[in-house]
Amino acid sequence: ENAISGNENVFIGYQSGLYQKSGGNNVAIGTGGLYGVISDPNGTSTDCVAIGFQAARGNAAGTGITAVGRGAMRNSHMSASYSTFVGYNSGYYATGSHNTFVGAQAGQGTNSLPYASGEYNTGVGRLVMTNFTTGEKNVAVGYNALNALTTSTKNVAIGYHALDSVAGTNYENIAIGHEAGKNGSNANFGLNIFIGTGAGKISSGDGGDSLYNVGIGN
Repeated sequence: ENAISGNENVFIGYQSGLYQKSGGNNVAIGTGGLYGVISDPNGTSTDCVAIGFQAARGNAAGTGITAVGRGAMRNSHMSASYSTFVGYNSGYYATGSHNTFVGAQAGQGTNSLPYASGEYNTGVGRLVMTNFTTGEKNVAVGYNALNALTTSTKNVAIGYHALDSVAGTNYENIAIGHEAGKNGSNANFGLNIFIGTGAGKISSGDGGDSLYNVGIGN
């Protein structure tokens, strides 16, 4: 079943590389790594690295994928090209391309359509952007940063729980610091700059309306 016409592939582990029929230059190490799609058993994934139990399982046509960790990019389906996910279940439902996530469950995504199809996102830290769907061009660094984000775009969150409640309609916020912009979730929460520990933090449950604000300091 493995790489019948593919070239220069390395598949190590039970069912690793299964249904990859013609892709080349792939490395899969671990049970089910880079396992293709049963309904489309003619996988063409190319230049991919999958290390870990079921890493990049379900990918049939991606290019330049790097998935390291148990369940990393587990349900990337047909795409997710030029993406890198490192960590337990990182990018588990990620289908978008050009994403980079490092950390347990970082960029995990949601288990229903449109899954995590957003692109050009970067996240480092456990649970960063773990609920994203179509959100794109976001940067999240620090535990739980941008955790609630779904479709929001062009946010920068650096720090523990920074912008942790920004979701769908919020956009283009910059928060740097421990809990900077924490709990900000209302529709009118966008285009803000918060720098410092707790800068721009909203009372829990309030959600906060905040547009075009600059807050610097603790």
